[in-house]
Amino acid sequence: MKVWDDSAQTLFNIGHEVGAVAQRQFPNGVLVESQDDLSKAIKETTRLMNQKPDVPIYEATFSHGGVLVRTDILLKMNKGYRLIEVKASTSLKDYYINDVAVQAWVIEQAGYPLKRVELAHINNQFVYQGNSDYNGLFVFEDVSEQIKERMKHVPEWVSTFMGMLKGDIPSIEVQEHLDKAKKVKKLGIKVLSLFFIDKVANYRSYDDMGNPVKGKIALWFEEELTKLLADPRYKDVIPHTMESVHDGYFAQDKKGILKDSSEGRETQADEDVYNKIMRNKEQLLSMDEPLQFLFSHSALREGWDNPNVFQICTLNETKSEMKKRQW
Repeated sequence: MKVWDDSAQTLFNIGHEVGAVAQRQFPNGVLVESQDDLSKAIKETTRLMNQKPDVPIYEATFSHGGVLVRTDILLKMNKGYRLIEVKASTSLKDYYINDVAVQAWVIEQAGYPLKRVELAHINNQFVYQGNSDYNGLFVFEDVSEQIKERMKHVPEWVSTFMGMLKGDIPSIEVQEHLDKAKKVKKLGIKVLSLFFIDKVANYRSYDDMGNPVKGKIALWFEEELTKLLADPRYKDVIPHTMESVHDGYFAQDKKGILKDSSEGRETQADEDVYNKIMRNKEQLLSMDEPLQFLFSHSALREGWDNPNVFQICTLNETKSEMKKRQW
C-alpha cells in the first residue's frame, strides 16, 4: 500500500489520464468526441442532454459569446446540472476557480442552469489498494458560491481574450510576466511563463547543414521582450542575456534533432523530455537560473504542475475560429 504524495502523482500523470480515471467514478457515461469539428461536439452534447438526460456526459461541449468550453464531467440533477472540473493536483489552487467560473458562465448563458459546481483534485492521503481501484483518489470540493462573484467578471475576461485574437500572437503574456516578476522579485519568488506550441519548427528549425536556427515564435519572442525591456518600468527586472531567459523542452530523434512529441509519450524520446521537465523543476525555481520563459510541445502539457508557473499560454496555428475560442 502507498499513501499518495507528489511523487506518486507524477507517476500517475505519466501512466494514466487523470480525467479518465475521474470519469470512471461516474460509470456508464458517454464521451463526446471532439476530433476536428467542435461544432459537432456541441450538437452531440445537446442531443445527449435531451435524449439521455440521466447519463453522465464526459467532455460535454458548449459555446456562448464566441467562447467554447469542454467540461470534464456533467451530471443531471433536479432542475439543473452538476459540473465537475478535474485537476491533476493535490490541492485546490485559486486560478482553478477562474477556470471553472468561465465554464459555468458559458454553460448557464447557453441555457443550462447549474445547481452545483465542483473542483476535483487528488487526495494526497489516498492509499492505493491495487486492482485499479481508485475510489477515494479524488477530493470533490463544492465551489458553487466561490465562482458567483468571479462569473460577473467573465464578460470582461472574454472581451480581453477576443482582443488578443485580433493580433497575430498574444504579446500581452510577455508584459504580464514582467509585471508579475517586478512585484514578487524582492520576495525571492521566481516567475515562470509556459508557452505550449503545436509545432517544434515554429520555435526552432534547422538549415540545410543541420544547424539550429530560431523559428518564428522564438524571433517574435525576442523582439517583443527586447521592446518591453527598453521601458524604464522594467529596468533590472531581467538582468540576463536574451539567449538565456528562454528555451524549449522538446523530444529529440537519434541525431539530436528536435521533434514534435506524441500525445501519449509513445517513444523513448517523448519519455526522456518529460523526465527532463520533471527533474529540472527545482532548478527552474532558483533566482540564479536565468531561464523563465519555457516553450514546450502541447503533448507534454500535463507535466507542468508547478506553483511558480504563473501563466500558461497555448500558441496554436489554426484556421478554425472555433478552436481559437476554446477555453
